[in-house]
Amino acid sequence: MRISEAALALITRENDRGQREYLAQWNRRWGAYSLVGGHREGAETFRACCMREVGEELGIRADTDFVVADEPVAPSCEYVAHSGSTDCETKYTIQLFNTDLKIDPARIAGDNRWLREGEILAGESAGRPVARQVGTVLRMCGILRVPQVGFSDQAREKRLPPQVRELIAADLLVAFYRLSPERVLQAMQVVDLFTGFTPDFPRKATVGVEVTFADGHERHIVKVGDRRSVESDYTGWRQCTDGRNVASRIFAPVRMVNLPEGRAAVVYRDAFSLFGPGEGKSAPVLLEEAVHWSVTDERPDALSAERAISQIFTDLGTWFYPHSVEEQTAAGEFYQRQLGKPAMPGGPDVLRIWETDPHRLALRRHAVWVLCGRDAPDADPVERPARYLDPVDFLRWSMRDGRTDRIPPSLVGCGHGDLHARNILVGVRRGEIQYPAGFDYEDMGSANLLAWDFAKFETELKVRLLPEIVCDQPDTEVLDWLLSTSGLRTGAGGAARDGALQENAMRADRMAAFLAFEELLYDRSKCIQGRKSVEYILKRSAGTGVRKLDCLAEIVLRIRQEAAYWLGFKPPGRQLRWQDELYHALGVYGLLNARWNYTTPEQECALVSAGAALARMPATPGYIRRAIDVETGFVGPVPPGADRHRYPSYRVLLAAGHADWRARNHAGGLARTRGRVLEGSQKLSVVPAMQHAVPLIGHALLFQLEDGQLAAAEPLLEQLEDEAATFLDHETLARVGRLYKDVADRETGNGNLLRQARNGDPQERPPFMQMYHRSFQVYRRAYTLTKDWYVGINAATVALLSGREEEARDIAQQVALTCAAELDHARDNRYWLFATEGEAAIILGRDAVRFYEAALRVLTPGQAGMAESSYRQAIRLWCFLDGGRPGPVDAVLNLFESSGFKDALSRGFLGRNP
Repeated sequence: MRISEAALALITRENDRGQREYLAQWNRRWGAYSLVGGHREGAETFRACCMREVGEELGIRADTDFVVADEPVAPSCEYVAHSGSTDCETKYTIQLFNTDLKIDPARIAGDNRWLREGEILAGESAGRPVARQVGTVLRMCGILRVPQVGFSDQAREKRLPPQVRELIAADLLVAFYRLSPERVLQAMQVVDLFTGFTPDFPRKATVGVEVTFADGHERHIVKVGDRRSVESDYTGWRQCTDGRNVASRIFAPVRMVNLPEGRAAVVYRDAFSLFGPGEGKSAPVLLEEAVHWSVTDERPDALSAERAISQIFTDLGTWFYPHSVEEQTAAGEFYQRQLGKPAMPGGPDVLRIWETDPHRLALRRHAVWVLCGRDAPDADPVERPARYLDPVDFLRWSMRDGRTDRIPPSLVGCGHGDLHARNILVGVRRGEIQYPAGFDYEDMGSANLLAWDFAKFETELKVRLLPEIVCDQPDTEVLDWLLSTSGLRTGAGGAARDGALQENAMRADRMAAFLAFEELLYDRSKCIQGRKSVEYILKRSAGTGVRKLDCLAEIVLRIRQEAAYWLGFKPPGRQLRWQDELYHALGVYGLLNARWNYTTPEQECALVSAGAALARMPATPGYIRRAIDVETGFVGPVPPGADRHRYPSYRVLLAAGHADWRARNHAGGLARTRGRVLEGSQKLSVVPAMQHAVPLIGHALLFQLEDGQLAAAEPLLEQLEDEAATFLDHETLARVGRLYKDVADRETGNGNLLRQARNGDPQERPPFMQMYHRSFQVYRRAYTLTKDWYVGINAATVALLSGREEEARDIAQQVALTCAAELDHARDNRYWLFATEGEAAIILGRDAVRFYEAALRVLTPGQAGMAESSYRQAIRLWCFLDGGRPGPVDAVLNLFESSGFKDALSRGFLGRNP
């Protein structure tokens, strides 16, 4: 290790403010100011070295012009540091001697400067560096006493590593010494650490700091870290305010301080200074925390949260938004940057993550399964819009090949870019949220999408709070209301179950609840019709009767009302555009959590938010209808993967395939789905891009079975069956059971084999009975899981058709009792309840006609398809029980064939000709 021994002169004076100053000289070799002195030569003493160096460097004479003290100020200073001039580790031994000047300092030679204490500790004076050696030696000799930087309990609780605390403390001291070198810093306390959503220490950290000077006390928010990581807070602010007088109190100016070793600090002027001292809920807190209190504890007042949100966007709208312009190309480029597409470097391809990561892909699949599994394939997308669209499909399509014409007309200009409730501080006083103050300008810029501020604010607030109140096990009021409103789940499916069954059932409940909340917001958003509906903040209620839900819905709705005002009503000519603009931004932002660590319920909430928003864009139904028109007019095979992003949703292929099925165009349906949904020959597999599209997969399997490809399709059928059972999805299980039942129907030879089956040898069941048995196994599995009478009666019928008469009667008896009990109070499903009792009566050998008569009486002319379904099921039983001849079941069929629905009945099904 290199050895360096030196003597330095301590030459001081007092300035006109009573502050002590230290004489330093510019060291050309170091490129910094240093104390007067130098290396000891030969055997000379440290004092002799000091006398020689002062004389040489200042051009003055010892004893005549200056006097060096006999003894050093303190024992030798010894320390190890890296030498910049020799680029190696060096052990320094330095003695410091008081030195008095006998002449006017103006007569001394060299580039000299009197340094204040703050300049020494800041390492900078008049924009020129001060050598670290100065501060090190003066501190070791006890001449400079650097204040300690304390960390409050609140800051320590956030588990900042000790080495990072030391680094931040050093950065803060240098930053404030450089900002105010003329002031005497007495104390500093880090009172809070704002971790945001993606903590990354020590690359950057945002802290609340109390700074005490001799002449006053200040509070600031400071972001410290690598210069490249924090300087964008400053440059973004400058870009948005350059040449303009911005007097926002909420979004205050920032100053940047360059620190040693490539680090920097950005100091926010007012963001932490307006609240004053306080403890508990009266201290400054993040807006997210204050809203959480409001939703869960009723205090502070929710209306004050709405006022704070309105104040935030009013300041943005007043000082930043007015110069924005409508620009689709720039909006497309913004979205490309956010999604991290390969053409726009800067981050991972978010859509690719959602397409390939097994966990994310499972979330997409489950969302489609739970939220879309009951949707009619042939529903008109304009008259009956989808409740949910897979957002990955939609966004891949909307930005396919870098095009921007499918992106809604959007305002681009100066925006915050990273606005959420953890970047806003508020005070909570007298039961109200007050004094919002923003910080974290990292993404501020002049090419931001204005809708992004609203979309990010809404999504981050929503996904942090909604899952918490939905998943609150002791209080299920929120979940129960949302589930009942969704119409997708009959209750909390995860209760009293274990393992995968419980987890998937709970996921299904959560997703259904999240969709119901989105639809609640959408219905309330439709009431936003003009400026008057958003300008005034009045106490309203979402009308659910559940306080937590009403409170959260109204607070989130306030964000949408602000979006409507600043995107739609304030700029001229945009009243009809803000929803497309906002909902598209919500769709994109809902997927970005692939980059950071949301909890699983938060990921689910964000995904549902994205898909529901894109489905509710006013332009979306038109997109899907036009795509269906194109697809239904499409003829000929398509190379696998050639049109992976041809359409905005799998629903387009599903609608076209369903049209093929209704037209009995099975060959056309097979051609349409082969290579686009399913691939392979001996064993079918799902095309990777369609793994999430469960309804479409099931429909494609129908065509495979019609083509006689049962062996190739059965592994996929079994996979669907297993997943549906795990997911408590009796609807899909019923579809799989129906597929096997349809195969059995075709194999009976127009019903002839079925007519003969009852008297055959039960040990030698023909293939069609094996298919009925397979159907029975699936239906029975669904019935065991749910005890649902609909799947139960199907299980009973196919059990009978497969020769299991005792099991058929047992299940039919249970189902009959269930239906009879429900009929006492049922308002809906009365047709199916009566028809199911009739079917159970046939299996049990009882009079069934009276039940079917009651069923047909409650059927309306538009429900002929329901009569057709019951009629076909009765034909199967007629073939098996009556052998296709007059008998008890024949009387039921005659009832249908003489009813007002006779023209809608199948002709020739299993040999029956009405």
